[in-house]
Amino acid sequence: SRSAPRASTGDDECAALGQRAASGLAAGLSTEARLSAGSAHAECLRAHQDHVGVAEALGRMVSDVGLKAAHPLAVVHASNQVAELAMAGHIEWQQAERVFRELHSGWAGNAASLRSHGLVCTQTGAMERAMDLFEASVRLHPDDYTHSQAVITCQRLSRHDDALRHAQAALRLLLP
Repeated sequence: SRSAPRASTGDDECAALGQRAASGLAAGLSTEARLSAGSAHAECLRAHQDHVGVAEALGRMVSDVGLKAAHPLAVVHASNQVAELAMAGHIEWQQAERVFRELHSGWAGNAASLRSHGLVCTQTGAMERAMDLFEASVRLHPDDYTHSQAVITCQRLSRHDDALRHAQAALRLLLP
């Protein structure tokens, strides 16, 4: 069952961490300090089983343009944690998709973030968008897993020629 959003976890520590994380940019905190504050807030909420709160805290980290520029891998990790919450049934897939859209807003992404976003889109039914993301991912870094996910998505879209092309590309990578 999904966790209902709560105004407060009842824990002063989580509330203080949330305040610090929320005001970090305005307070002139470094990107390292904002990353640390956001991560600490998300972990505190996780400890209190506030899954929606965790997703929201991670989403705020993802929307921090400075963090995306200075710590792209940490921000991609935050996005993937939101996807994991959806996979576990703690939040809706649409919330994970919003976080990934925010991640790629103003940042082109990398192969891993594009693939993860594509996987989330397959769960929300946005198959054409998923294909666009898989294609962008393999252009940056071809790998058999992304090609295999593209095969499945192409089959769902009845794009059999594209499915064959991706299957052949995956095999070339597996059997050099």
